[in-house]
Amino acid sequence: GHPRRRSEGAARTLTYYIGGRNGSSLVESALTERGWMRITDPLNLSFRLRWTEIKAQISYRDFKPGEQLVNHIPNIGLLTTKSGLITSLREHCRSLIRRYESGLMKHKPIQLEDIVPETFNVELRAEREQFVATFKDGDIWICKPASCNQGKGIFLVREMAEFVDRFMKPAAAAASEGLSQSGRLKNAYVIQRYIRNPLLLDGIKFDIRCYMLIASTVPYMVFYHHGYVRRSLVQYEEDCTDREAHLTNQAVQKKTANYEEQKEDTVWTMDQLQAWLCEHWKLPNGDPVPGDWVEATLKKRITQIMLACFNSVKNKLHCQVGYFELLGFDFLLDQSLKAWLLEININPAMATNCQNLKDILPGLIHETLDVCIEIFDKARRSRTIMPIESRRNLQVLHNGERR
Repeated sequence: GHPRRRSEGAARTLTYYIGGRNGSSLVESALTERGWMRITDPLNLSFRLRWTEIKAQISYRDFKPGEQLVNHIPNIGLLTTKSGLITSLREHCRSLIRRYESGLMKHKPIQLEDIVPETFNVELRAEREQFVATFKDGDIWICKPASCNQGKGIFLVREMAEFVDRFMKPAAAAASEGLSQSGRLKNAYVIQRYIRNPLLLDGIKFDIRCYMLIASTVPYMVFYHHGYVRRSLVQYEEDCTDREAHLTNQAVQKKTANYEEQKEDTVWTMDQLQAWLCEHWKLPNGDPVPGDWVEATLKKRITQIMLACFNSVKNKLHCQVGYFELLGFDFLLDQSLKAWLLEININPAMATNCQNLKDILPGLIHETLDVCIEIFDKARRSRTIMPIESRRNLQVLHNGERR
């Protein structure tokens, strides 16, 4: 190629900008190790890489494809808002079923009801009405704002009257004033059937956080990274009004009185989960849980759901050389050991406030940056992507280079 041009490029120090505090020290140490320099002026657009908590801190108008990397895809909300996720998955699963029924697919595809608990988008009149028709006395539903994380704004609905007061009456009032012809509500919520039989670890509710990395959009290269178990600190009872009992994320747990003494217990490794299952649980047919259940069966299910999520938006996401995205996926296990997808987070927590997180997160961030930069350097020069030298724990879910 151009030996002279390459040496000029090597002489220029590459710079990066970090917006927000989440994970900033992990990103900084990974990029400093590469000899890159951190810039702090948010308006300086000469960066090679920009890592921010929110998309609003990225000016896509000024983005230079093939010259810069940014850690958010502009319309990733198709997956990371609760309303976007349910809409994307619903459409995708319907189109798969149509293909299956017309004989284009041999195996029965994954169904929406196998991935997420029954969900309605409260913003849409038709879905509010469907929910009202579905609700039965004694049901518990969980209502979540469409785009908040850290468990903000979540509440349980046990009575139809609560739902009607909160959503049906304001919608009717707005419609009568002619404010929203479509029957759309401004405050976007989804309402989801509450999982009544969660698996409890010694009486404690938990969920599983793992990661999907869209390391590149041109070509698409998508990876899975193992995660950890997040345990609540309070004993779980279904009729408990304590948010801490229902929500397991660190942002909520940190507010619990005894968090400091017990924080090492809020995070378990997947191996600890496996050991607990072997000792305390059985498969639905009464057989003991196999010693490789987490690594074989559960991981297969989780990656299958992740792929369905990615496939549901891969033809809609905005793609440029230099876009990447690290997503936190949250799963709940019920007592029959079925994994349910709860939500997908655009800014997964990177605080390393206990040992198990120190063992996972720095490596995850380091490898994420290494792999994204390696693929970027190959893609911008139109080189073949595979094999990826810097890959260690990331596992390929989708290789868009294979045609």
